[in-house]
Amino acid sequence: MVHVLFLFYPRSRRLNEILPPRFETSAKQNLNLDEASRCLIQVMLGYGALYYGNVVEEIKDLLRNNPTLDVNSIQRKTTGTTLIHGACENGHDSTISILLAHPDIDVNLKNNYGQTPFMSACLAGKTSCVRQLLRDPRVKVNEPSKDGETPLNRAAYFGHHDVIKLWIASGREMDLGAPGDVDKTDAIEAAKKKGKTEVVTLLERFKSDASRTRDEVRKELGTTGQSFAPLCLFLPGRQSSHLFRFL
Repeated sequence: MVHVLFLFYPRSRRLNEILPPRFETSAKQNLNLDEASRCLIQVMLGYGALYYGNVVEEIKDLLRNNPTLDVNSIQRKTTGTTLIHGACENGHDSTISILLAHPDIDVNLKNNYGQTPFMSACLAGKTSCVRQLLRDPRVKVNEPSKDGETPLNRAAYFGHHDVIKLWIASGREMDLGAPGDVDKTDAIEAAKKKGKTEVVTLLERFKSDASRTRDEVRKELGTTGQSFAPLCLFLPGRQSSHLFRFL
């Protein structure tokens, strides 16, 4: 029912125009919701995070006013896709900022394939999302999937050159993988296998002289490579270990 509402309403419509008035009022007043209301708002949060990039303020309001909502909930049972996985796959970097700032978020939660949100972003080549995740020290950037594939191997295999440049510039650890393990970890050979010459050249430069390559990439991107901690989502009655706020 709820996903049908999302599919047939224009993307420019806001969540408070879709939610029935009694749900909107309950959310705004932070009242105790009955189970049906809570389920509906949870689903609205899920579909907003996964499929829509223009309902950021509404997602933020839902989380602020309903602190019991589960930000790690699975949205697609067949794949184990969570809110943050879906946002990474669809390139919703603003939604990712909100989720990363939530005190309950599990940034390394794996889907049914053992893929973290960071791997999802690398697989999809979503550079803005990769940038967000690289800035968060909690994210395990080299975490392998259930099959042993690494995020760098998959980014190299699919030729996501810009993703790899951001990774190099970030200064985060980059595991080039075991030589010869083309389908799992060896990023250079994976790129060669698919004829991704730009990626091969970049990674070989990095392997030869990591420090120099990082400086060159940072200069090219116009960044010093400094990382920025995630901003914190304010939730009534909650405390976060991240002492930041939304701007």
